[in-house]
Amino acid sequence: ELVEREIVALRDSDIPLVREIATYLLGNGGKRVRPALVALCAQACGYRGTGDVDLGVIVECIHTASLVHDDIVDGAKVRRGQESANRVWGNRLAVLFGDFLYAKSLAMSVALGKLRLVEVLTDATSRLVEGEMLDVIHNGHAELDMDTYMDIIDRKTASLFAGCAQAAAVLADTSPEQEAALAGYGHDVGLAFQLID
Repeated sequence: ELVEREIVALRDSDIPLVREIATYLLGNGGKRVRPALVALCAQACGYRGTGDVDLGVIVECIHTASLVHDDIVDGAKVRRGQESANRVWGNRLAVLFGDFLYAKSLAMSVALGKLRLVEVLTDATSRLVEGEMLDVIHNGHAELDMDTYMDIIDRKTASLFAGCAQAAAVLADTSPEQEAALAGYGHDVGLAFQLID
């Protein structure tokens, strides 16, 4: 509920179109699996602050931005049961809004005051984008082998899940061993999630 409340606050902008697109995309929910993973991992580490709420919003922004860009690349018409942003506002405005969400997530991660957190999130985001690029390169190739497929989903999906869990550990000031263990856990959850999806 706290993450949802903060997501609603992201819609505040002095530019009406930003408010309109944000309301359309961020208000459409989704499973919010990544913010839930952040909250659960932070709790598992004994974290008692409120930064996990902000971190949940950050990872949801990264995820939503990646979906907006993915829909543009794929020419998707529908996302989460409604017309995709690129169908409603066109590719140019949709890509700019995706960029806006990436910038918001970066600014929010900096505001949490832990450089390591920013490193984890930007690394996860970079790997996610690499996965998207590999997906485009191999799209429609019937001869795609298992190793390449696993590399794509490792980057495209598991990297952000790993980043969610690892960032929660960083937020909770855990040991490097705990941070690595949670990153591995998040990675495996992400792979399983993508395989089932």
